[in-house]
Amino acid sequence: MSNFEKSITRRREDAKVFLAIFVVVLLFVGCNQDGDEPGPLHGLWISEYDEVFFINLNDNTIVHSYDWDLLMYKGTIKEIVFFNNTAGIIFIEYTNTDGWTIVEEDGKFTGIYFLNLTENTVELKNAAAGTYPNSYTPTTLTLSAAKAKFTIDKIGDYFSFGSACVKQ
Repeated sequence: MSNFEKSITRRREDAKVFLAIFVVVLLFVGCNQDGDEPGPLHGLWISEYDEVFFINLNDNTIVHSYDWDLLMYKGTIKEIVFFNNTAGIIFIEYTNTDGWTIVEEDGKFTGIYFLNLTENTVELKNAAAGTYPNSYTPTTLTLSAAKAKFTIDKIGDYFSFGSACVKQ
């Protein structure tokens, strides 16, 4: 195995350990102290594509990884807008400060559309624009701009591909 391959393997293993520790810490530190229930979006979700979404409504954080191996992004949940009881948009500010993420948009805002929310299932759709292989994650510089860009009327423009998830 070449030094490059060893380096990649080591970084993947480090990423797995980091993500596992991060989730465990969030589970313990993020325990709700006032007894209020955080709501059905809160929890660890695994998609049909082995994506991992950890949504912690106690400390307003989100982590998205693939198969516990590749950290896609993490962020601070700034606001959740419900369109009804089962659908809405989670507005986040990316907080990718560790260098392990794919999305290089630290400090920018985007939306995650959710639908078909129950206590045990949800479909999550990250904002995307363009067509593969030139697709990208649209971001804005402010929360207010993100809320103006990602609205219920723009669902079809930015949120087409989703992941059906089951709560763990």
